[in-house]
Amino acid sequence: MRYILTSLAKNHPETLERIEMVVVLGALQQKKSAFDSSTINDLAKQEMARKHIDPAKTNWKPGTWGAPIYGTNPPASLLPKYVPKGTDTHMFGPDVLLYQELVAELTGDSGFITSGWRGR
Repeated sequence: MRYILTSLAKNHPETLERIEMVVVLGALQQKKSAFDSSTINDLAKQEMARKHIDPAKTNWKPGTWGAPIYGTNPPASLLPKYVPKGTDTHMFGPDVLLYQELVAELTGDSGFITSGWRGR
């Protein structure tokens, strides 16, 4: 995801305003701030300055998605019971995120977006 956002900032900065939300799960080697709209907007501004492009004279508008929805790999305790013990949890991040958000919506509780991974 970081590479995509960086490429857009450098090559097509006018597209950043179309992004409404960024969800990053399991990107252990990147900090949450690397996906923040202000970080990506700064990259776009730097690239435009390097190319001697005045943002005021273009149709560029900064991205406004703010901080990303970000999570590392979910804890093994959140995997379905039928998954063998010792299974890497990386590929289960989206499933666990969606499940926690569904439960939060049904119960009126806070979900992953506001609370992060919650154990059973």
